[in-house]
Amino acid sequence: MKRISAYISAAVGVALLATSCSKDAMFSASEAGEGCLRMTVAIDNTTRAYEPLETSTLRIYNSSNGLIRKYSPVSDMPDNLYLVAGNYKVTVEAGDQSNATWTNKSYYGEQTFTITPKQTSSTEVLCKLTNSAVRVVYDASVAEKLAEGYVTYVSTRDEFSKEEAEAGSVPTLKYEANETRNGFFLLPKGVAKISWGFFGATAGEGKAVELTSTMNGGEITPEAGKLYTLRFKFTDAPSGSLDLKVFVDEDDIDDYNDSFLFSPEPTISGAGIGSVAAYNGGDLQFTIAAMNALKTVTVAGKTVLADGMAITIDGIAYTAVDDLNGIVTLSSAYLDTLEAGVRSIEISVTDASDGSGSAAAQVAIPGLGDAEYDLWTNSAKLKAVITDSNAEIRYRKQGDADWTSVPVVAEGDYSYVATVAPAWNEAQSEGGQTVYTLAAGISAGNTYEYQLVVAGVAQGAVKSFTTSTTQVVPYGDMEDSSLSCFGIDNANAPFWGSGNNNYFGIAKLKTLCNPASFAGQGGASCAKLSSTSAVGILAAGNLFTGTFVKPSTQGTVSFGVPFEWQARPKAFRLKYHAALGNVNLTKYADASGNDPIAKGNPDKARIYVAIVDWSARHEVSSGLATPSGMWDPASQNSVAEGAIIGYAGLWIEASTAGDSMVEVELPFYYYDRVTKPQGNYTLVISCSANAYGDYMCGCDSNVMYVDDFEWVY
Repeated sequence: MKRISAYISAAVGVALLATSCSKDAMFSASEAGEGCLRMTVAIDNTTRAYEPLETSTLRIYNSSNGLIRKYSPVSDMPDNLYLVAGNYKVTVEAGDQSNATWTNKSYYGEQTFTITPKQTSSTEVLCKLTNSAVRVVYDASVAEKLAEGYVTYVSTRDEFSKEEAEAGSVPTLKYEANETRNGFFLLPKGVAKISWGFFGATAGEGKAVELTSTMNGGEITPEAGKLYTLRFKFTDAPSGSLDLKVFVDEDDIDDYNDSFLFSPEPTISGAGIGSVAAYNGGDLQFTIAAMNALKTVTVAGKTVLADGMAITIDGIAYTAVDDLNGIVTLSSAYLDTLEAGVRSIEISVTDASDGSGSAAAQVAIPGLGDAEYDLWTNSAKLKAVITDSNAEIRYRKQGDADWTSVPVVAEGDYSYVATVAPAWNEAQSEGGQTVYTLAAGISAGNTYEYQLVVAGVAQGAVKSFTTSTTQVVPYGDMEDSSLSCFGIDNANAPFWGSGNNNYFGIAKLKTLCNPASFAGQGGASCAKLSSTSAVGILAAGNLFTGTFVKPSTQGTVSFGVPFEWQARPKAFRLKYHAALGNVNLTKYADASGNDPIAKGNPDKARIYVAIVDWSARHEVSSGLATPSGMWDPASQNSVAEGAIIGYAGLWIEASTAGDSMVEVELPFYYYDRVTKPQGNYTLVISCSANAYGDYMCGCDSNVMYVDDFEWVY
């Protein structure tokens, strides 16, 4: 089996200059007995949950075992370390020494090496995993016999204690039911074993089931780098009952490739290596250093050193210090061509011995990024990379003269975001409810501009985004004469429906909602709602979203249709014309015990739209029996089926002046400024030629035309 390990290699050579090592230059006489140890760190591409080298220590001991150097973390070790010729030992500890962890593994390695004057030697340190690993495997029989929720605790304790394990007073990992993964353990001082406890309950009976290493004699005496697998299984006992058994398997850990490397490869350093560097004009420089003569240097895909010959290209230059060292310069001529954002500039190096190194310089180029918007929350996030603390972002709707400034909030590494939030006006509805109207914010169908401002001065170009939406009122133009609302069967109307079009099944067929034409309409047709009566009972002209059934003398409207909201409307626009008379028919009293409108008084018509979040349609029943289910979105923020998010409405209290349809824009009033409807039914639109038709109260000669329903943003 392959054992997990981490490799460390070091190259040792003579010192030639105060800042570098070379094979060719000579020490001064007083330093003739010294050697130069040069160690650089390169991390492989393995993905880890954490970086063990961030918590690490490198120690160097002389031949008398005296500590002469200590670096913590190991990256603090200088590039050039001068040592007197002789024998040494290097040790490396990496990791945070967690006693019980899923991720934070620890390593240790040591190796002797010799420095010989004026010679180069190398050594490797094999850093082995110091943890022991424990895996828990539940056989299928465990899930069959036990209820859900069984668990295994594994602790670094000689004798298992459930109380301490659950309290976390000893290093412990908890393995949930059907969970198979490796935990890593280091024994605290004075502890020699790893213990465990399994706890569950039988399915159905709920009888407790326990098995511990203390009961079983199955504590683990761990070895570093070993994987111990606890396999739990139910087996048939001689008595015919079932026994829970545990089997402990021991093996080398073989499923990790988690190495890190100390190597004498070429190194790259400078602002932006390992962090993000801010660009505010001028040049950025990076230092290249190697143990062997530099051969090639490539920056952002452009070769600036080839076979020892320096090349300047597109504002990127390489300047040699000597054969082993050089400087890469990114000029403003190059950096100014980069788009705003945190840009990664790859630098790759090879040397004469085919050693290679690479690094990515992260450079923050100031300027605006993309915008993200949400047309239901009427908000936007305007992103930018900012390298000056005295900055803000301003925005406006395209065509507006004034800008609105928005403060920026740091997201890290010079990335900032300015959040455009909606503004609301508070009001009281006609029904006495607190409601809100949208006063400002990001809305659909507009183009917005935004700009970066530093110390009051605009920086860079203006960017823009357009808030498009495909959200429309289905069949809102009333051009389709085949709509259910124009027929007599609306039990399964897909969107628009009408009630009592076949009023009591008599000759007044299709009088309550018909396709028609009227001056000022949009397109070729509109909907004509004509009230009528029979045997002294009113039937209101009506149009709504939902279904209608009338199995007998009582009809039921089921309000509500599914509608996928993309954008929050600010208003509802339509065209209408109404011809209203005085109330001549009444039947049912309202909640106060009176006719909603007394006979002889002017009748009213009503139009409203409601954004709802309902699990089921809301039913309103009326006819020869007492009506039920009446509701008013202007007076209540919910019904039994769910919430009313907001509404827009119009009471029509007189006949429309003139002989043409008029266009109205009805503002939306919101109860809930946050929730986006997700229920089964999310939209209600209702038009009635008699506002109190449910009570059989009104004028039976009222006529109302409606057309061109649309959202306003």
